[in-house]
Amino acid sequence: MSGEDLRQTDRPASQSAESSEPKEGRGSIPKLKIGGEKRPGSEQHGKPQRPPAAENSEADRLSAELVRAPQERKDALIDRLRDNRGTVNTLALAAAIPQLTGTAKTKARTALAERLTRMTNHTLKDKLQDDDPEVRRAAALACALKEEKSFVPDLIRLLDDQESLVQRAAHAALKRLTNQDYGPAADASQAAKAQAVTRWKDWWSRNK
Repeated sequence: MSGEDLRQTDRPASQSAESSEPKEGRGSIPKLKIGGEKRPGSEQHGKPQRPPAAENSEADRLSAELVRAPQERKDALIDRLRDNRGTVNTLALAAAIPQLTGTAKTKARTALAERLTRMTNHTLKDKLQDDDPEVRRAAALACALKEEKSFVPDLIRLLDDQESLVQRAAHAALKRLTNQDYGPAADASQAAKAQAVTRWKDWWSRNK
């Protein structure tokens, strides 16, 4: 995951950055580099909930379609899942990512982060607590891409996430939002991670 870039794309002027579901078209995404399932929740603000069975079934179908597609079709399918409205598209992307490899996996991860940038801050905050680590990772990157410092405390908590891919994304997002770097390193010990969390909390208490 080291060195992955979120590509810069153009959002139509009529599209709101605060809509709870992405509309057609891409968001304006600056570059962000990263060093080194609770089941996915609903798209509504509040405690993440299990999606309805029918929604899960459709997400599974879309995910399988992407995973099984020949390489020449994968890009178009990923773009469609990124841009189409509906919770099922978020669920499908997140479910497909662990089954993809190479450039398709990188593109799908980028697409999921881009998709989440077009959610409201309330909904994005919920995604930081999602059961799926790919969703938490994408949500952390989306926080940085939205350039919203109110997410800093939530990102600090993710530095202690049980999944290293989420920890690294949270670290990258914190650096982007604050222009500071208090760690932790990708290979840090638990003690070093705890020290990094303390340093970040101290910085936030002085700068919020």
